[in-house]
Order: sequence, then C-alpha cells, then structure tokens
Amino acid sequence: MEYEFVLDEEDYRAYKRREEIEIQVKNHAWGQAEKRIAAYEKQYGTGELHGQFLYFQRALLERAKSCPDRNKSGELFLKALTVTAPEYQKKLKGKEILSNLELRCISEIIYCMEESTGQENEYRKLYDYFVWSSEREGFFPSSYRTAMQYFGECLYKNGKCEECIQICDEALQELTRTSKVENRAWIFLLRAKAREGSVKTEEQKRQCLKDYLTAYHILSFYEETEKSGALRAFIGENYGWEFLAE
Repeated sequence: MEYEFVLDEEDYRAYKRREEIEIQVKNHAWGQAEKRIAAYEKQYGTGELHGQFLYFQRALLERAKSCPDRNKSGELFLKALTVTAPEYQKKLKGKEILSNLELRCISEIIYCMEESTGQENEYRKLYDYFVWSSEREGFFPSSYRTAMQYFGECLYKNGKCEECIQICDEALQELTRTSKVENRAWIFLLRAKAREGSVKTEEQKRQCLKDYLTAYHILSFYEETEKSGALRAFIGENYGWEFLAE
C-alpha cells in the first residue's frame, strides 16, 4: 500500500529553504548561510519548529568560526533542544523517547562544556541512553555516531585510552551500516591516537598505523587537502614515507 503526504505550497517553500540552508552549512558557505538564515527568520519567525531549525543552524555556524564561543554555541543548542524537549534531562534519566535531533543537541551541549570530568559523566549517561534506545528500537539513531566521537575524544583527553578504543570500535561498527562517510575519518584518527598511547608490540604499531592511513585516505579521497596534508606529514615523520603507498 502506498501513502502520499501532501505539503501545501508555503510548507514546501519553507522545506526547500531549510534544505538550501543545510546544504550551505554543510559546504561551509557560511556567509550565504547566514543571509538565508536571516531571511528565513524574517519570513517564519522563531516559534515552534521553525525556531528549533534556526537555533540549531546558528549553533553550527557559531561552532565553525575560527574563534568560536563555546558558551554561545551551547546556549543555541539548548534553545533548539528545549523547543520540543524542555524537560530533556528528566526524559534522559527516565528513559523516555527523545528524537534524533534532540539527542544530537544533547551531545553538542555536553561538547560545549568546559570541564572534562563533568563532560565524561554526562556522556556516560548519554551512552547508557543510546544502549537502551538501541535495545528498544533495534537500531541506533545517526546522532549516536557523532555522540560517540565526542565521548571518545573526552575519554582520550582524560587519559582513558583503552575505553576510548572500545567506543571507537563500537562507533566504527555502527558506521558499517551506512554508506555515508559522516565522521568516520575522525573516529579512525581518534582510535589511532588512543592506540598510539599504549603501543607495546609491532602488531599494535601496525594497527595504529593502519588507522592513521585509513583516516588519511578518506580525507584525501574527499579532497580535505589541508587536513590530509597535515596527516600525511605526521605519518611520514613518525612512521616513514614507505607506508603511505599501502
């Protein structure tokens, strides 16, 4: 049986405008995105879901600045979240349903925290929620993969390399379920760094190098020239140029 969902003309125009803004933000066309966001707000205001969309996109823009204001980013993500989940902490603790966007906002809010121990505790709560959600729904939402990158970074920063590797393993396993590149280069890179902190055997060194090379090839393939170039230089200096041909 087929179902047809119909948007009226104005709903469709709003949808297309949101789509254009998301594409520009994703492609780092910050100036154009800011202009379109301002025009969207003038047309639709900041009430209900329009506001949630605007707050979330503005938070992404703030975070992308060369000198981002973490507090401002966190406040914008919080505004986006509380449009639909004003009691999100209660829902998180009580294992109540939260949407993919709400969960993404929560992970971003934690990421904006300054204190690493507090961050780690909050990510553990979020991790437990994701495990519960997966057991209930039979899958992880896409926000899981971003959250696990942040959780892994926090663990690495706090010197918990083995646990960081475990989280990276789980996130990479989940990434095999999607054809989207998403953040897999960064998770391979993070796992390489965590492995490097505990290298004791040649096999561990080989695994570490393999992760670095995988991250390098992904970045290179998608023409992340500056980032792949810096990683290539690091690999060449620390492991030898001959490995880059593998």
